[in-house]
Amino acid sequence: MAEKRKEEGYSKKLAHFCDEVSNFSETPIIDNIKDCFERYSELDFLNEGGAKVIYRCLDNYTGREVAMAKLKDNSIPTRKERFLQEAQLTSSLQHPNIVPVYDLGLEDELPWFTMKFISGRSLYEILEEDKKNQLSPNDKLSRNLDYFLKVCDAIAYAHSKGVLHLDLKPDNIQIGNYGDLVVCDWGLANILAENCDENMLQFYSFNPFDKESVTIDGMIKGSPGYMAPEQASYKKAKKSEATDIFALGAILYTILCYEKPFKGPDLNQVLSNTCEGLYPTARKLNPASPEALEAICRKAMAVKPEDRYSSVLELQKEVLSYREGFATNAENAGIIKLLNLWIKRNKIVSALGGFSALLIIIFTVIYFEKINLEKENARQQAENSLQLAEKMRLEKDYAIKINKKAAPRFFERAQLAYSTFNIDDAVNFCGSAVELNPELTEAWHLKAELHFIKEEFNQALAALVHTKQNSALLKICDEFREVKNDDSIKLDPTDRLILIKRLRELKLNPLSIRYIHYKANSTMELDERIDFAYQTTLIMNNLKRMNFSYNKETRLLSLSNNKSLKTALAFQNFPAKSTDLSHSSISDFTSITSQKLHSLNISSTSISSLRHLTGHLNLLRELKLSDTAIRSLLPIRNSQIESLDISWTDINTLQHLDSLANLKKITIHAGQFKKGELKKLQSLYEVTIKEKKN
Repeated sequence: MAEKRKEEGYSKKLAHFCDEVSNFSETPIIDNIKDCFERYSELDFLNEGGAKVIYRCLDNYTGREVAMAKLKDNSIPTRKERFLQEAQLTSSLQHPNIVPVYDLGLEDELPWFTMKFISGRSLYEILEEDKKNQLSPNDKLSRNLDYFLKVCDAIAYAHSKGVLHLDLKPDNIQIGNYGDLVVCDWGLANILAENCDENMLQFYSFNPFDKESVTIDGMIKGSPGYMAPEQASYKKAKKSEATDIFALGAILYTILCYEKPFKGPDLNQVLSNTCEGLYPTARKLNPASPEALEAICRKAMAVKPEDRYSSVLELQKEVLSYREGFATNAENAGIIKLLNLWIKRNKIVSALGGFSALLIIIFTVIYFEKINLEKENARQQAENSLQLAEKMRLEKDYAIKINKKAAPRFFERAQLAYSTFNIDDAVNFCGSAVELNPELTEAWHLKAELHFIKEEFNQALAALVHTKQNSALLKICDEFREVKNDDSIKLDPTDRLILIKRLRELKLNPLSIRYIHYKANSTMELDERIDFAYQTTLIMNNLKRMNFSYNKETRLLSLSNNKSLKTALAFQNFPAKSTDLSHSSISDFTSITSQKLHSLNISSTSISSLRHLTGHLNLLRELKLSDTAIRSLLPIRNSQIESLDISWTDINTLQHLDSLANLKKITIHAGQFKKGELKKLQSLYEVTIKEKKN
């Protein structure tokens, strides 16, 4: 009988290394891998977030415990892609304070990835325990600043790679039982196109709306209380390194007073307070908070990104200055403050000075130490600046090993973004391309078109200087620079319609389409959007009038009975719940892009396939496609449609109908199905049979 093992803390996962001699095998590890039926086993629930579930499990190949993440909702392909993108992006960040990803894969089409298991607690849990134990935030300030500086190390490294975290908060900072710290949950991470190296471009998302990865209210991404104003705004705003710097300031604030900076009775109030920078100072909640650290919080959490620290390294340097007894730039210290700090750093010298002649020493010390303090601070400042500059230079050189040969790659990405109507990303990529190679005329020309679409006519003309100038584009840029000479403001609605007409007159049709797409997906007041969509559609179809109605209460949009209507792309992103395009010459689904439809009528249109309808199926409950050339229901398999009109189409089999689990009503025409199939239909659904076309 084997002797009982008595080692304290013995782990059964190490048992195969300690087997009895009688069970000895020359190749136990190889045998274990060969005999292993599944690599990961013993899954135990650990935690759950908005998008994924985390389990603790055993890796039977390596014998170690790992954490496994699984996606909660696997029904939408784009969510699976985003989930795996998070895993690949995180695995590309090799830093001791960023959680390492070990493996990823698919199991029955369901994605998963494994990462380091940290047997510890989050920073949030640690601070909550300190608060529960009635410890002052100052009691553990030194320890917590150590944690904070490690987080800064991780984020500074990520920024050097062109990666933004965008969801920094105490919950996403995991601290092990032996002091190891990692920043977790990179699910909202994004790439800065203008800063990243070539290898990171594959992780860049072209979808500015990215509706499948939003976390709050369909547009807001991040964690309320820690997200920056540019995240909290319902208007689309560019994210940058300053966005993460804001969150770091909010985390430091929590360290100082145990509270998140932005609160409110509801989500809208929290977001409003964030956008306006309304929060109680840390010293109001904890009067003992160091003034220097509060000043750092205040600068890091400035409402305007340009008023925050220019980099994480600069923020980190300020915290280190406080730790080492020096004044921080944020507190703008005077001579008395500098003198106090010097005395604290040089306690022995200060004590000896007290025994000398008081008045002489006071005046002498004030005079000479003022000079010395200024010299010391200047020297320290210069030394820190040189170190910071050198560190940033080395990280920049390491992260961005690109030259003129890389410019075409960025230009290709710009073209791809442009082709998918993603104007803002295309501008960023174009900017990187011409910065790397100012002689790349194609990129300059594309840059000019992009600035034109954004109504930035001065910047468009500046870009055209570097090209074989397009006379038509140059002409219209010149014309509208006279109308609007400030690139920071937008054209008024009347001039916008004149611009579209001029584009058509100058035969710049592709540019007009992209301009309309961009404007349709921009923020507008409802009445302005209605007028823009209607008037633009008239221009694009060379019409003087058309049938049009929209009910603001029911959100019913009708463009029915317009046989000359071929395109209605200005109605993209229109706030319609039900859209009727019947008896028109519309031939695709472009006009309903970003409409959150419950009902759609495309009867008697030129649409011949449902292939591009898949992006609208989440909410769609009623679909009418009578009298069209549509032949297959395959693209709408497994949708939630409850009512379907397929009369006067070539659909004459029951194929794919059984996948519509919620289908209750179906409309067909007489003779469309054989008697046996019709009988089966009537046994399953409420069937309406049309005798003649409408």
